[in-house]
Amino acid sequence: MTRALVAALALLLVAAECEEDLEGFPQRAVDRSDRAPLPDGTTWISSPWPGQVDDPANEGLIEIEPQAGLRLYHGLGRDPVEVQCYVAFDEVPARVMPGAGNACEVHEVGTDEDGRFVVIRNGSGGSFFYRFLLR
Repeated sequence: MTRALVAALALLLVAAECEEDLEGFPQRAVDRSDRAPLPDGTTWISSPWPGQVDDPANEGLIEIEPQAGLRLYHGLGRDPVEVQCYVAFDEVPARVMPGAGNACEVHEVGTDEDGRFVVIRNGSGGSFFYRFLLR
């Protein structure tokens, strides 16, 4: 019984430490809420595909450093039910690929006094440039 209690307490301590780590990562805010949803009305993108000319504000891919996060304010008009990440190694890449693993951790979806947002963390060891698609 005592061993089970000690094991349970140890698990609680580990869980508490992990929660502090998730909340303690550095994050910056990027406001792209002026970008309207796509014509279908259900999809929002943070930037066009690299090389497309329909980016009058010249808002390209968004860099997230390793072990850092991003609070992205979006213009979807509601909380997304799906968050897709595309990553690249360069700001003006030849190609982008779907983000996988801890390179694209979605930590929070919500609303604050500045608008609707998603919080994404790059938990990997490398810096990437991101394009986000919300539905």
